[in-house]
Amino acid sequence: MTTQARSPGTIARVLLIDPYPISLIGLERILAKDSHFQVCGSTSSAKKGVQLAKQLNPDVIVVDPQLDEVENLKLLTELQTQSSAKILILTNSSNPRILDQAVLLGARGTFSRMEPVETLAKAIACIGQGELWLNRQSTTRILSQMTKQAEPKEHSAQESQLQSLTKQEDRICRTIQGAATKTLKEIAIQLNISEHTLRNHLVAIYHKLGVRNRMDLYVFCNKYQKTKEPHLHPRRRASDI
Repeated sequence: MTTQARSPGTIARVLLIDPYPISLIGLERILAKDSHFQVCGSTSSAKKGVQLAKQLNPDVIVVDPQLDEVENLKLLTELQTQSSAKILILTNSSNPRILDQAVLLGARGTFSRMEPVETLAKAIACIGQGELWLNRQSTTRILSQMTKQAEPKEHSAQESQLQSLTKQEDRICRTIQGAATKTLKEIAIQLNISEHTLRNHLVAIYHKLGVRNRMDLYVFCNKYQKTKEPHLHPRRRASDI
């Protein structure tokens, strides 16, 4: 482990946490060539890394939490409880699910060991200035997940009602969504059942969903029931795209 006093003119104090000692040496040499950075500490121990994060108050932490398992992401939470530093994940992992989860937990970006060496300084500078270091695909996935997490749960009661439907009743509702102008006879033919059978199913559906008639059912389904084939039905929300 190495520690240094802060030098005048540096814009980012960097703490390095990497399980491979030889990798730490390489990282230190890379950053030593750039006067914009100062390696204030380095360690191959995750536990020691958390302690240094608290003691040294770095601006940026470059860490390889061994992202082969989701459980290892807990190191990110521990680092954030001890420091306000921005975190850059250094990793060999190509699992987008784990990498995205790391960002959702607070990391400012991910840097693959396969990327050009000279790009590392750019990545650290980027997150040090409050930006994210992510490629376009990662950004799209993460924004999508954040949007889903932010969606209100106000429809839970209606979703529970929809889940109470049988497979046939669910099929009837989805068919009605795309058949607003069809008669019950035409819908029955499309479903390959008799009109009498369709009417019996509708009575049960109306009761389960708390609606009074076909018009109410159409409105209910278009508001709360996500379509399986959105290109065939009215668009109701972005997640139906």
